[in-house]
Amino acid sequence: MKATFFQRFIAYIIDIMILSIILSIVAVGINTQEANDLSDSMNDVMTSYTNGDITIDEYLSQANDLSYDYQKATSIVNLISLVLSIGYFTVFQYLNKGQTIGKKLMRIKVVEKKKEPSIRSMIIRTFIINDIISSALSLALLYLLSKNAYITAYNVVAIILEGIVIVSALMILYRKDKRGIHDMLAGTEVICEKGE
Repeated sequence: MKATFFQRFIAYIIDIMILSIILSIVAVGINTQEANDLSDSMNDVMTSYTNGDITIDEYLSQANDLSYDYQKATSIVNLISLVLSIGYFTVFQYLNKGQTIGKKLMRIKVVEKKKEPSIRSMIIRTFIINDIISSALSLALLYLLSKNAYITAYNVVAIILEGIVIVSALMILYRKDKRGIHDMLAGTEVICEKGE
């Protein structure tokens, strides 16, 4: 029996919460005062705009500059997040026969042609649906491009990723086989465990 969109969504939320807790613990000593100050500055700019103290052009200019500086200040944490995501959604899920903790709790698993998934299929799934490609690309572009070029490229990558996620969600919701883009490219499907 194919896993439902709801089962997959809840499993993903559980997994993201677990990863967020782990990342928070790992990154607690890495967060810099600079990142905190930039975050506060972004909030101040947003407040200034919502209060009508600055125009939309001033807001966009200041927000883009602060966002770029924030990305630079948090690049180590972003790299750690990337490694943790690959480890959890690829290696951990592969070693656990197609299940993350969220999938285990929801009693669903990833299979490849009715058998346990290969490491190759887990990598393809993870890189497409778990934001790995866009995160790695954004991190690389942060150091390769100028500020304005980076902001443009970052926004384009974000729009493409959002499109992939939306299309995949719609495919899972409405396709008979309940497979998203990542499932089709990896040759996998998500099914309910036997006994369901």
